[in-house]
Amino acid sequence: MKLRTFIALVSMLILLVGCGQSKDDIRTQVKESVQTTLDEDPDYREYGMVVKSIDLVRETESKYKAIANITFAGKAYPVSLEVFTDGDEMLWETEPMAFGFLVQHELENLFPAASTANPEGRWSVHVGSFQVGSNSLQLVQQLKRDGFPAFETKEGNTSNVFVGPMESRPDAMAMSDRLIEKARIRGQLVPYPST
Repeated sequence: MKLRTFIALVSMLILLVGCGQSKDDIRTQVKESVQTTLDEDPDYREYGMVVKSIDLVRETESKYKAIANITFAGKAYPVSLEVFTDGDEMLWETEPMAFGFLVQHELENLFPAASTANPEGRWSVHVGSFQVGSNSLQLVQQLKRDGFPAFETKEGNTSNVFVGPMESRPDAMAMSDRLIEKARIRGQLVPYPST
């Protein structure tokens, strides 16, 4: 009798564990859902973005952190996601400015001369503007601790934080990618400020 009870309990446990979604199932579901959004949402569909892969790490039983590796205009961009699942349904959301690279693209289309012509040839990455000087100073100090060549300029009551300068636009783009990867900060490429 005890053996039958034991076998019945083990069988129930196997059934219960087998009923949940596997990590691969969730990864596939997230990839399909993100791609559907990129294809159908009027804010994104014109860009022709493609989800190449999803990197997924479990935080809790129902919450995952993910990176959607998205290609756009021949370049790969990591987009941070939070994924929530209850075993039956899945929901994902992006972090603020996760698609900041589209803003950069639009600015380059609006101001093509500013994005390609730079008389001094030097570039920087604008990472923030602050009304409170201590906030800009904290960001500069943190970026320097993380190994980035950060600096601050002031315009009236506004403090702007930059990383740079870099000698070329491709170098600035590489620095921008490093900022996203190491510091989780999305910046905007700008000609190196003269002030």
